[in-house]
Amino acid sequence: MNDKFYLPWENQIDTAFMKDAACRGMNPEFFMPGVGESGKEAKEICNGTPTTRHKAGKPECPVRQQCLDYSLQLPGPVHGIFGGRTERERRTLRPYAPVQLKRRVYHGTDAGYEHHRRRGTTPCQACKEAHSKAVHAWRSRKNDGTTIPALQALVELVHSENARASRKATRS
Repeated sequence: MNDKFYLPWENQIDTAFMKDAACRGMNPEFFMPGVGESGKEAKEICNGTPTTRHKAGKPECPVRQQCLDYSLQLPGPVHGIFGGRTERERRTLRPYAPVQLKRRVYHGTDAGYEHHRRRGTTPCQACKEAHSKAVHAWRSRKNDGTTIPALQALVELVHSENARASRKATRS
């Protein structure tokens, strides 16, 4: 059985930068801090550390920005430290989901008219016409030969049940 599974985005993202990363060869678990852990040491490998009087600094990872871009291209939130940032820190950089989940406006439909109305824009002519037809169809539903008799039968049933219940209440 093949242990590697196929991910649809796997071949679409360039991962050549990984061979030059400062973290190459390190344990990946080091870059996956647990709940409540800061991951400060892992961030220092990515971001580097400044030189102080008592300690020599470390340079920034040469591919830090490519690693960060890689994590932002992955679908969904990715746990761990990529490009010197945690999942929470990267969330502010990721484009908001409504761009991906944005519903398509179907012009020339009643839903298109409602979309214009919710957005506060002037509806296009095709949407106005579709809305007008929908309103006209709703108002003229009394001409529907199937629905009206069924509704009348339901109303008669409810009235007869109410009358029966009130007669029982008066007898008691």
